[in-house]
Amino acid sequence: MAHNWFPQQINGHRFDGKDGDSIQVPEHLLKVSVVLSPLQEESCESVQFTEYSSQQWFLTGDKELALKNKVFSMSLKGRSSYPLKDNNEVVYRIYATGSRIVPQKSLCLLWNQAAESWLSDNGFCKVVDDTSDYVECSCSHMSIYAVYAQTDNLSSYNEAFFSSGFICISGYTLAIISHLFCTRCAMFAAKLLTHMMVACLGTQAIILRV
Repeated sequence: MAHNWFPQQINGHRFDGKDGDSIQVPEHLLKVSVVLSPLQEESCESVQFTEYSSQQWFLTGDKELALKNKVFSMSLKGRSSYPLKDNNEVVYRIYATGSRIVPQKSLCLLWNQAAESWLSDNGFCKVVDDTSDYVECSCSHMSIYAVYAQTDNLSSYNEAFFSSGFICISGYTLAIISHLFCTRCAMFAAKLLTHMMVACLGTQAIILRV
């Protein structure tokens, strides 16, 4: 997707791709004139965002490194790859659809056009967050970006699961307390039921903890 925008439109713009993936332009990438004058067409810049769903053009040694085969590219006309100045950083986020990210195992990848290979040097890109179902990176270089990450297939539970679990625990706890303090005579069936409730309570607590 290409745009011919004024600098103030480009700065800080976030391009939203598929599956919630995104890439954001640095807030102060281009200089904005402070002179109050009518906007001129000549002051526009051409910016292009590209989202690849295949890494066939970026394979190195027949190895697929990019998470979900997702590759982002962002460039200005005449400046496809160059280092950013003044602490400007490109921020991008890629989700692992249907999987969870293994924390502290992720790498931010930057495409080296000269060597036609991926760079994972922290001097160019660093991981901002990989503790959920996505990896977020920040890069001090305008180029082509991807993410390497290890995933697992363990499904994460939502709030409804934990809420129902706590309701069950509360019910078991009340049942045990009622059997302990409200029983008139110590019957074998009541003791057996109490032990069963304790076992169910412990099992439920272990499931929620795991």
